[in-house]
Amino acid sequence: MAIQILSNFNYPIGNIINQELQNANSVKMAVAFLKYSGVKVIEQTLKNCLKL
Repeated sequence: MAIQILSNFNYPIGNIINQELQNANSVKMAVAFLKYSGVKVIEQTLKNCLKL
């Protein structure tokens, strides 16, 4: 299991999260702050993960 700490301060992380979700066997996420606009970026990938 790899642990990554990501931040939007330097670059948008939506693409990284989408890529990691597509390749993951399981996922655990912890977030401090969440906006609907951020969820929209990864929404379809999350739905695809739930279908597996």
